[in-house]
Amino acid sequence: FENLPKVPAEQLTSETPPEVDPDLPPPEAIQVTPTLTIYQAPETGELVWVDLVGTPLPIEDIRAKFATTLTNVRLALADVPLKPAEVPDLAEGQIAHSYFRITLENVAPEDLLVAHVTLSIEESWLEENNIHEWSILINRFDEEQGTWVPFTTKRIKKDEGRIFYTVSLPGF
Repeated sequence: FENLPKVPAEQLTSETPPEVDPDLPPPEAIQVTPTLTIYQAPETGELVWVDLVGTPLPIEDIRAKFATTLTNVRLALADVPLKPAEVPDLAEGQIAHSYFRITLENVAPEDLLVAHVTLSIEESWLEENNIHEWSILINRFDEEQGTWVPFTTKRIKKDEGRIFYTVSLPGF
């Protein structure tokens, strides 16, 4: 109860992830290396959810909603082992679990309306770093402003030593 005032209200309600349009084809992994995975969605719909990614850990799933129907949308998910030197540190008191660079191809910025990401973190990592499971944020680097923008996550479940979170983002 002492920590409850610090818990984001989002953590106190349940969530149902957005449902993907079942008529759309699933994404295909067209390149997979230890540090880079590229997926291609053959087609998106207009104003419906489409799957763009189905792994690798800690990313479990990326879904998006587009303003128009697009073809051959590619999402590149690069694992960045260290924070790039030209990027500022996170806010004081924040510890990074992972850095990723997510880019879209064949998509104009105005076409992407919203993205929904599901990710997981090892419960042992949280314990080792003395981090409460309800305090996880996703920080998205805003290149125009040169700063990290935090987004509150939603803890959705625990499974075999991992804790799963979702977050909605305006872009990558």
